[in-house]
Amino acid sequence: MSGDGATGGLTPHVTEDGVRRTLHLDQGQDATLLHWACHDFTNKGDNYIAIITSVNVKFSKGGSEQQVSYVVKIKQVKDSGSTSDFDDMVFIKEGKFYTEIMPLINAELVNVGMTPLRVPCCLHSEWDEKQNELFLEDLQPLGFKLHDRKKVMSTAHAVLVLQELARLHAASFIVLSKTPQEDLIHKFKFLSWEMFNYSEKTKKAFDALISGSLLTASELAGAVDREDMKEWFRALSPRGPELLAEQMSGGSAFDVISHGDCWVNNLMFRSGFVFVPMSSLHGIT
Repeated sequence: MSGDGATGGLTPHVTEDGVRRTLHLDQGQDATLLHWACHDFTNKGDNYIAIITSVNVKFSKGGSEQQVSYVVKIKQVKDSGSTSDFDDMVFIKEGKFYTEIMPLINAELVNVGMTPLRVPCCLHSEWDEKQNELFLEDLQPLGFKLHDRKKVMSTAHAVLVLQELARLHAASFIVLSKTPQEDLIHKFKFLSWEMFNYSEKTKKAFDALISGSLLTASELAGAVDREDMKEWFRALSPRGPELLAEQMSGGSAFDVISHGDCWVNNLMFRSGFVFVPMSSLHGIT
């Protein structure tokens, strides 16, 4: 049995223990790992929070050799050997969504005769803060592809995405309404984490991001001679972070779990179907 490192320029750090655990969870404890190798399928700049690669796995089971592949999201590590608070927050939220929230949402969908959420199968039974590798079902062998982000998305594609988000919102509303508020805080504390409340570092980054974005908008408005909009964005900049934080805080009768990063690079399509990997997650919004 052997394993190889990355074949491309992303140099992901997939561990053999992680591959073996995933194989056993997916194929059963009687599956024997024979060989595995990383296969990069993304390009530099495609992803921000995590390195994304895949692993091709050869294994034996029932006297025959078989193959399977998994997508792996790996938390980025700085040169100092540490990770950023923001990356830590997003990685924990994503892993816990798959392992703790998604089963509850899918149960509500199935209960009313609908199919489970169209997200990749997560190959983890639990998730904790120390985990840096997230193994997911590889949708590529099923014919799913990323939409070219340089091309306009068709109305049909957009409708598929909106329909899936609506199912997420509706089912999560039911889950939240059935869960007492104190249980939500105790069991699913991660749902309330955002950049503005996770740590001092993430709050400073949030303030700079929102204020800076509004100042950029002000400059763009000035470039097209919209002095009124230029001044409006400039005046809003100091209060922008506070106003947005208020809107993102929970407590309303319309609270739902939302995706948080639903842009084209986080969507995969096949004719008539869409898969929406939960690459980022806003808790209650």
